[in-house]
Amino acid sequence: MRARPRSSSGRKRASSSVPAATWPALARSSASSPCRARPRSPAKRPFRPARRLHPSEHGLAPPRGGPRRPQARSAEPRLTIVAPHVNSVNMSTRRQILDEARELFLESGLAGFSMRGVAERVGVTATALYRHFDGKDALLASLLGEAFATFGSYLGRALAGQTPLERFRLTGKGYVDFALDHPRDYALMFLTDCEDLGYERISEELAQRSRGTFEFVVDRAKECLDAGVFAPRDPREIGLHAWAVLHGLVSLWLLGQLRQSMDRTGFDRQVELAIDLIELSLTRKDSPRRK
Repeated sequence: MRARPRSSSGRKRASSSVPAATWPALARSSASSPCRARPRSPAKRPFRPARRLHPSEHGLAPPRGGPRRPQARSAEPRLTIVAPHVNSVNMSTRRQILDEARELFLESGLAGFSMRGVAERVGVTATALYRHFDGKDALLASLLGEAFATFGSYLGRALAGQTPLERFRLTGKGYVDFALDHPRDYALMFLTDCEDLGYERISEELAQRSRGTFEFVVDRAKECLDAGVFAPRDPREIGLHAWAVLHGLVSLWLLGQLRQSMDRTGFDRQVELAIDLIELSLTRKDSPRRK
């Protein structure tokens, strides 16, 4: 065998094996080299199917060990309604505005009635007053509307009477009771110039409501006419006659002319006498009430 020739440099060829101490240097050089070593993929885990859940864990079936006890429920749901505090504040403010508006109108009349004047009495700005009412006409309409609604409720008490005549008498009593319980509203409704109030100008609904209270008295008169208790007359004339008599008596009391000579008990007797005389003047001549 021939001997293997040596290199021209006369040195032996380097061994291909690399000592362990040179691995960090190779790692650094490979990191800076554009050709990096491909990382090894992690070992794949074997596939394991997910555990099947028991129906009780889904809420579809009772748990193991017995069925669940149903929770007790009330027969009817309870609903608690709490009125907002702002509503009560608004209602109290509205009531105060209406009260002060009535007093201002009774003191100064239509010429001195204004939104600014009402606002000064309430203690708020005129702008704040417009949040409740569009203007002085709307304010006056609301004031009169509530007054006539209350007045109508007093007259409506007469429907509890058992006979037409009893209902007619109770209507007159309700008229007087309203005047005594609400003297300022009565003064606004029946002791004020109608041209200043101007029901038709303010609101057609208000005009209908004011006419409706008078029609209630007329209907009670019609009942007595249909039952033969009153002599044949125009029921509207009967209503006007009863209104005039009771209005005169109430006005004398509210304005102080009668309070100087009698107390409330004496005034109540005068009211009963006035209603008796109204009935006597309207009943038929052959009626037992006239004998």
